[in-house]
Amino acid sequence: MVRFDPPLAKLVRSSAERLGLAAHDMVPGAGHDAFHLARRMPTVMIFVPCRDGISHNPCEYASAQHVAAGANVLLSVVLERAMSRG
Repeated sequence: MVRFDPPLAKLVRSSAERLGLAAHDMVPGAGHDAFHLARRMPTVMIFVPCRDGISHNPCEYASAQHVAAGANVLLSVVLERAMSRG
């Protein structure tokens, strides 16, 4: 199981909410690089909805709007972290 960094997860949630997006805590079911990264550095994942909930499969599909929303959350988190570290 991936242990996400609580302050970073909080920042993702607040960034999503600031952008008017729903934010839910999730535990990934599949193996991810985040599992290995979390041993060395603060780690979190940003999930976007996929059609019919299908992921890690050739049928996986996320709309351009959902992908853009996830990218905007990521951008917001990166900018916030960069500005808070001076």
